[in-house]
Amino acid sequence: MKALLAAALVATSTLLAGCDPNNPENLKAEFADANTGKPLTLAAVRRSEAIKLCGERYRGLMQTEVALYGQYSDFVGLLDDAKSCMARHGVRVLGWRQKDGRLTQYPHSPKYLEY
Repeated sequence: MKALLAAALVATSTLLAGCDPNNPENLKAEFADANTGKPLTLAAVRRSEAIKLCGERYRGLMQTEVALYGQYSDFVGLLDDAKSCMARHGVRVLGWRQKDGRLTQYPHSPKYLEY
C-alpha cells in the first residue's frame, strides 16, 4: 500500500509541478494553453492559479480516497480529475514525456499498455 501511495504522490507532484526531482525517471509534464493550444513553460504554469487551486483539490480528494479505500483507491481517476481541473483554469495537460520520447496520458505508462 505504501508503494502505491508513493506512486500516486509522485504522479500528483509530477502533474502539479511539471517535474518531480525525486522521480527516478524524471518525467516531465507538458502543458498548453487551453484556449489557444500554444505550449506553456513550466514557469508560466507555476504562476497560474491552476496549480494552487487544483493542488488543494487533489490533495483533499487523495486524503479522502486513501482513507476510504486504501490501496484500492482510484488514482487514475484522481489524475483525470486534476487534469480536468487544470483545464477549467486555462492549463491543458498534454501528457508526460517518457524516456523513449513517447508522450503518454499518465506518468507511469509501460509500453505493453499501449495498443
